[in-house]
Amino acid sequence: HFYKRPKHWETRKAEGPYRYWPFKVLWKEIMMSTTDISILPRELFSQIFSLLPPEDLKSASLVCKLWEDMAGEPKLWTWAVVAINTRGDFKKKFKVSRLGQIKTIRFKRQPKLLEKLLQAVLAYPTIKKIYGMKNWDFRSVEPSVVAGVLGRIDELDTSNSLLTKSQLDLVYSVISKKEQPMKKLSVYVWGVDGLNPDVVASAATNVKELELGCWCDEDQVKALLRQIVEKDGPLEKLKMHGNSLHTGVHSIDPDLVASALNRLEEVEVMYSRLSQDQVTAVLKG
Repeated sequence: HFYKRPKHWETRKAEGPYRYWPFKVLWKEIMMSTTDISILPRELFSQIFSLLPPEDLKSASLVCKLWEDMAGEPKLWTWAVVAINTRGDFKKKFKVSRLGQIKTIRFKRQPKLLEKLLQAVLAYPTIKKIYGMKNWDFRSVEPSVVAGVLGRIDELDTSNSLLTKSQLDLVYSVISKKEQPMKKLSVYVWGVDGLNPDVVASAATNVKELELGCWCDEDQVKALLRQIVEKDGPLEKLKMHGNSLHTGVHSIDPDLVASALNRLEEVEVMYSRLSQDQVTAVLKG
């Protein structure tokens, strides 16, 4: 509550049972000068709650029924991370109204009914980040379902996961056509080598940060470097972690390597064994 200072704060004399109050003000006058915070517009409450850190928002929602209702707006809880183990968890946890717009879910392990669970993910378009999908085997899942989930999230890391070539081809096709570029793409999956180089390159350049593993072949790396040079894409950071026997980076034209890498803000090359001519060309810029 907020209190307005009564007129003649020092001169008014208290009466009745309140005559011994040290402040010497009338209780009635205090009560009449009270402004209840609950009369504030709901929009203002929403703005105030949006500034609170998660722990304080949780505490505010416990104050009273009114605050619980106002603090429970889904847009205030998009930061929450929901743990999912089964398809039933979606029905149970997303039944809570405040979780209606969450962006992040976490899997503890690969579920048994993987395709059904991924179909459940597709029913919630606000989900843009998924943790815990490393080392998964997606090969039994319909390619369109895999692409629908993996192609729409903001950060994709399926390290050492198993996907078929048709699944990977469709996933990268979806990523390459995204209107909003993916924030981070980590290409550390088996089966990337042999895919259409232009498809892989188009997807890899429609992201802001790219980690390129050692399973890409030389033609794919060449196509990627060419698209970096020719397209004014969103790619800013590139990490190339690959053995020269896999990527063959050392045999690529030094001028192409230099032109591509120097267009980026940050580049990290490990175990790819750039040739001396390539290093020289990059440094000359």
